Amino acid sequence: MPTTNFSTTHDSQRVFWCWVLIFLFALFRLPGFGVPLASDELAMVSLWAQMPTLKIFSNYQYPNNHIFLTVILSFLLKTFGLKEWLLRMPLLICGAVSIFLSYKLGRRVSGNIAVGLATAFLMVISEKHVFFSTNARGYLVIMMLALMAVTVVLDRLEGHLLKFKKLSNGFNVVLAFFGWVAIWILGTWTIPTFLFFEVSVAIFLMGILLSGNHVFKKASLPLLSTVVAGLVFYLQYYVLISPAMLAEATSNAAKTSLPLLFPELLAEWISPFEPAGFLFFFVCLGGIELVVPAKPDYGFSDGLCLAGSHPYWNRGFFAGNTSWRSTCPNFFLSATIFSPAGCDGCPGNWNMVFNIDEAKFRLS
Repeated sequence: MPTTNFSTTHDSQRVFWCWVLIFLFALFRLPGFGVPLASDELAMVSLWAQMPTLKIFSNYQYPNNHIFLTVILSFLLKTFGLKEWLLRMPLLICGAVSIFLSYKLGRRVSGNIAVGLATAFLMVISEKHVFFSTNARGYLVIMMLALMAVTVVLDRLEGHLLKFKKLSNGFNVVLAFFGWVAIWILGTWTIPTFLFFEVSVAIFLMGILLSGNHVFKKASLPLLSTVVAGLVFYLQYYVLISPAMLAEATSNAAKTSLPLLFPELLAEWISPFEPAGFLFFFVCLGGIELVVPAKPDYGFSDGLCLAGSHPYWNRGFFAGNTSWRSTCPNFFLSATIFSPAGCDGCPGNWNMVFNIDEAKFRLS
């Protein structure tokens, strides 16, 4: 009697759901991919992308100039001409990468493939993720960079270091350091409020250092990179950009009143599931509560990202909720972690949804 190979069946199920996610990703995004540029993306392309490249870094009278993305769009525009689909392609790629990293983070934190798939599924159908995947703006860039940072931090703290075997340890350390610096610089060059996410990660890493944890040496390199990136942030926004222009940019920035900040953010996170908004929120809190005892490193960093990375300022480009858009995957992950354990006490709910025959849901 023939036997079923568990590994083959397991892999085929995972491949099937990956194709489902790819199909849904394309179905929701490609139909509007070539429509004419409009609103903020039109302003960024027409005002800044046509400037000489070096001038992009110092022309900042409006915060619509997402500097790093503008440089990319400027190259595409000057090289290939005005092709809407091509100008949006970098954001589609960032959207696809952010969904993959959401799956990887969900699987990493929960130890469960199905939780990773559920997190990726919520990202695929998220209204704001769909919109910003097909809009030439920088929000998907900072989401991708934030996910990269969280994933690599967890890898590093657990001893999974990315190394090139043919290179010396010293050279690998240098590459890793400049990789960290690049994440922070590109993030703040895209949207300056990415600095708040960077600060939240720095607080997390500083907590590890002060705790005397045995992994403190692994935390020192990314922590040092945040200091260097902070200096580059100062150089970019307070030296290269004139004080008068920066003042004009801060006065033109979109502002959100403090009472409306969280409701507006929650509406972005849970769209198109607005009627269940507060249910999503409480399920997210339950997920954080479930994670913290079993995965304190991620639980602490997740709490900082969701609650502490956006101090509210009454004026300037620090007002508003743009920096929190990068934390949407953390919100979805917390919700999916809590759901299978909290709904009816069945730890295999997500496994049954995706028909994945895997060891029971675990956080170890």
